[in-house]
Amino acid sequence: MEGKLPQENKLLEELTKLTSVLEEIEKSRPEIKSFGGEFKDKFLPETSDNDPEIDEIMKSIEEGHFDVPESVSEQSKEYSLELSKKLIEIEEKNSEDLKKLGLGLEKAKMWGERPAFFLESGSAFNSFLETISKNKLNDAEKNSLNYLLNTILLQVKVSYNPKKEDDRIVELFGNLTEMINKFQTISKNNENFLGNRIKELTDLKTIYKEGFLNEYWVLKKDNFEGILLGERVTTLYGDLGSPEHLKERVESIKKISSNFDEKIKSKINENMLKEIRELSEKYKENPFEFRGWNKDKTEQINYETWMKELEEIINNLEKK
Repeated sequence: MEGKLPQENKLLEELTKLTSVLEEIEKSRPEIKSFGGEFKDKFLPETSDNDPEIDEIMKSIEEGHFDVPESVSEQSKEYSLELSKKLIEIEEKNSEDLKKLGLGLEKAKMWGERPAFFLESGSAFNSFLETISKNKLNDAEKNSLNYLLNTILLQVKVSYNPKKEDDRIVELFGNLTEMINKFQTISKNNENFLGNRIKELTDLKTIYKEGFLNEYWVLKKDNFEGILLGERVTTLYGDLGSPEHLKERVESIKKISSNFDEKIKSKINENMLKEIRELSEKYKENPFEFRGWNKDKTEQINYETWMKELEEIINNLEKK
């Protein structure tokens, strides 16, 4: 394959095989099996038993749309023990390759337990990424790198506590800048297939540096994590929104962040203020750009009403 030398490709080939094994183990999770039929009946009645269904189930599970039934608990305990044994066997069998890759294996807790990679040696992993940085990857190789990044991000989300000493956290964030650069090169050479993952890594780097990692994940559950990064989230639909919608988003963010440290709440408040002031100024400078609708989008809101509502929201945020 173009751009590859056999000796450089061996580790990628082994990683791809290993990822395939982990994915097969993951499909046997009791939580997945118990909801497979229910999910198909409700949402995918015409689908077959191919992999895309598993992806959809996983997404719904991780977004919290399902609860674990009691009937699955015992199966989950048995699966956990079996998973531990399998991971030990896999590590023993692939110890040399894992060491060269700078990776380790562990169990991640997310709606039950699942196999996951963690970064054991950032320098070794970045060296591996360098060897494949110019490769044209096939679908299986892309999937392997995507799976790898997904499980590492998952571990940061559910298992790592940045306020406690953790070698995994130190190794990951200590090597993250170089890792992001190398993943960007790999992704760019392959139709930007890691775009979303790279953004998430970059966001984590910023948030970790500022000490807001736990809060980032809390806000991310409702797609509000961008407020910590100064991104446009409160006015998500901009001039296609409504005063009610904007107030709801502001109140939702305030409620979610109510137990955060004052420093973080202040940052969130400042970012919301900045965003809504910019929206207000945009309309003041050019009222003809304004296209406001009521909550149900059935009736257009007049410009003066919208501006009055914006001013009220801004005044309330300024009082905090």
